[in-house]
Amino acid sequence: MHHLKARPTQSTNLLQFWNHASGLSATQVDMIINMGGAYLNGKRCKDPSHKVFPRDALELYYRLPIEFQSLQWDPAWIIAQTPDYIIVNKPAGIPTQGRRDADSISLYDALCRWQKGYVGLHHRLDQDTSGLMLFTLNPKVNRFFAQLFQEQRIEKKYLALCQGPWPFSHGEFTVDAPIGADYGAKTQKQKVGPQGKPAITHLRLIHAEQDQLLIEASPKTGRTHQIRVHCAHVGIPLIGDQFYGHNGAPPFHLHCYSLAWPQMGPLKAGRFKSLPRWNAFDTFLQKKEDGL
Repeated sequence: MHHLKARPTQSTNLLQFWNHASGLSATQVDMIINMGGAYLNGKRCKDPSHKVFPRDALELYYRLPIEFQSLQWDPAWIIAQTPDYIIVNKPAGIPTQGRRDADSISLYDALCRWQKGYVGLHHRLDQDTSGLMLFTLNPKVNRFFAQLFQEQRIEKKYLALCQGPWPFSHGEFTVDAPIGADYGAKTQKQKVGPQGKPAITHLRLIHAEQDQLLIEASPKTGRTHQIRVHCAHVGIPLIGDQFYGHNGAPPFHLHCYSLAWPQMGPLKAGRFKSLPRWNAFDTFLQKKEDGL
């Protein structure tokens, strides 16, 4: 990824400045700005005509070849909607938020463009994880959801396909192991270690078929890659999760199928479910839907 930094020597607009300063064509610069790759004083700016002055710090991020990318919103992703919030079933492979050089490819940006109004983001799912996400539509309920998340009173349950066998004598087990960044890796890989932050995940075996496990994972904390790291730590890595030690072909299967919270102030209690449609265990999941 290319990254440019500069300050204007005279007043102009964002498009004209980067057209002269970057060596890129006006069409290319306009595309980068509209995808979200331009920053003004540390904040993303998507207005090519925005005035810039000598006091401003400008940055430009882009990848070659420069091609406009934009995620189109699919109304079928909506599970429920009220005047206060919307529940969305995020497909795997779509980032919750955009990259540094482009936010036009993200679920959040696509929802904002489709909704044409306020949209609040309160939590995230990894790009390759699918499932339920909550976005607020009314700023007045933000403080209630923020408090519920902070107090860990929003219940999230995931389904995952893992490599067996199940290593515990009982069908349920709670992993209590701190998670922190793996500084020896070049990526955002995490690991269990004493220097990490507290992390707790409750695991429940739902079904075993040969060497494959269908498990339910309920994270009590919100560490990066928490379920993937904890499953690998106890010897049942997600099938296809090469990032955390499984040698099977990607993608891995991890889906947030249940999202629930209690009443808080004027905010009513909510409970939503949406099962994945995976080829493996698909029939079993349909039969077990009422029991999950």
